[in-house]
Amino acid sequence: MNGGVHNQNMIFKDKKILVLTIRSSMDFEKNTVEPLKKIFNTCVAYSYRDKYEELGRRLMNRDLMELFGKEKPDLVFFLAAGEEIYKSTIMKMTNTSSITLGWFFDDTKDFDTYSKWWTDVLSYYVTHDRKCYMKCKNRKINAILIPIFTNPRYYRPHPCSKKYDVSFVGAGYYPSRKIFFQSLAKIGIKVSKYGRGWENESLSVEDVVKMYNETKINISLSGAYVPDFIPGAKKDIKQLKGKLVEIAMCGGFILTDYTPYLEDYFNIGKEVICFSDVENAKRKIEYYLSHNQEREQIAQAGYEKARRHYSSDVVLRNFFKEVSQLESQKMLTGKKNNKNIGRFSWSAESYVEKVGKRRMVANRHLYWGLTFFRKYRFFLAIDELIQAFLQSPLFVFRFPCRWVSRRLRQVWRAVVP
Repeated sequence: MNGGVHNQNMIFKDKKILVLTIRSSMDFEKNTVEPLKKIFNTCVAYSYRDKYEELGRRLMNRDLMELFGKEKPDLVFFLAAGEEIYKSTIMKMTNTSSITLGWFFDDTKDFDTYSKWWTDVLSYYVTHDRKCYMKCKNRKINAILIPIFTNPRYYRPHPCSKKYDVSFVGAGYYPSRKIFFQSLAKIGIKVSKYGRGWENESLSVEDVVKMYNETKINISLSGAYVPDFIPGAKKDIKQLKGKLVEIAMCGGFILTDYTPYLEDYFNIGKEVICFSDVENAKRKIEYYLSHNQEREQIAQAGYEKARRHYSSDVVLRNFFKEVSQLESQKMLTGKKNNKNIGRFSWSAESYVEKVGKRRMVANRHLYWGLTFFRKYRFFLAIDELIQAFLQSPLFVFRFPCRWVSRRLRQVWRAVVP
């Protein structure tokens, strides 16, 4: 392994990075992998979820380790969002003196049942969530806070007319979102909604950018989706959404509910507008639809802030500069170990953490089991179902009952007016 990765004057242009990305078809390719190719001499992307679907669990991890051994990367950037990669796989990478960075996206809701249990196999834990970042720093875990960012080469303003008064882009299976838009409709505010679960289908990145540009008021909702099977979990969790930066980068006007740390990103009232409830949202929609100049000034201010601070090029360069500085400090203080391994331990799991974590893992294996069954790959499907059962037998037994119950409710609603 090239020892220059620990050089005090680390120059990443001479380094090689392996990016473990979720799917090659998702925005991570555009927002993360492409900018990294400008920073590093060699950037190798490995879509672990695509490979998982192709090879299955065991063979995918073996394939990944073979690639790691062949490429010998100086850094590994793990975009963490599931159980496809073994913790032992990441630990092996860390133990070879590569710098492993685990980037977690939904820590506001998943920290206790997912993210924090990876910190002991990584060189650095990376998050957008300031509260979770502070939890790790208080335990002296190597943690880095990274801002939400997007790629301005894709998310950018276009000269166009404003076809839509109010629109929303995002998944429609959040119960809180459906209630909010139903309430708005009852008081006379119609919103064009796009995404899985709405009347309009999901959009490509190009179409999403077009929608942001052609909309007078873009709504963003901060409510997080919390699965019903997590015992005792809060259902009203709010988190910062990447959509905020995407809309701003397109020069769009943002109307959003407040979420903690929003003011770290935008000046509320001057770069983004917040509402407190449905009635308040209605008043602000009507006001800004009738005050075009004021609306455009706020949208322009949000765009300028996003371009200065939340461009993928700016954020990622600053992020890896911070990694370089942290590694240099270790060299100066004589701390050659760049790992979190063995440096701390979390307190005993609570009931919610223990059961929730196991059910989250079991649910993921059930998803892949059903996926492989649909593809007639029965051996892989059975292996996934066994893994789900080992994690949470009761949850696995309840799964078909819940599925049948949902289908019966759907039929009942369709038949009974």
